[in-house]
Amino acid sequence: RMEYVPDKNTTVRLSTNFSYNSSKSNSLSGGISQASDSTVINESDAKNNFSSDGTQIRLQVDASRKLSDNGRRLSLSGTYNTNNSDGNGITDSKTLYYRASSQNQILNQHSNSESNRGSYSLRTDYVEPLSKNNFLTLSYNVQFNNTLNERLTYDYDSISQKYDNLNPNYTRNSETNTIN
Repeated sequence: RMEYVPDKNTTVRLSTNFSYNSSKSNSLSGGISQASDSTVINESDAKNNFSSDGTQIRLQVDASRKLSDNGRRLSLSGTYNTNNSDGNGITDSKTLYYRASSQNQILNQHSNSESNRGSYSLRTDYVEPLSKNNFLTLSYNVQFNNTLNERLTYDYDSISQKYDNLNPNYTRNSETNTIN
């Protein structure tokens, strides 16, 4: 945090924050469903591996100016936030239905995900003294937000031996922009 005081009535503050995160997860699962006579209806097993890395950056600037000795003040503030993460993983699963083999589900997929979030805000405050301990504060705040999420999922191709067939059923993209 830094502070600059150009004169006795004005203060400017700058604060920043940075963080980094990384995660990895692995899971194994399996199960069998049986009818009351112990006949196997279906069985499933799955293996998932996922890793991700992300960063967060925050920058805030505050400026305040004392306009009178009785408490009149004008303040301006601006904030910038960004969060970014990237991840990838493998899903290898199968579910076998013994009574309806046409419903069998076999997945061998690689997913790439990316998430980017950004926000900007501006705020201004004006304080007018009404009496010794009573003040009127007028504030205005505007915030802009942008969020982009993308997940691309590829099925394994046994001929090319690569994850190169984009699967639209497991691929998701979204973008949101708001102003408050």
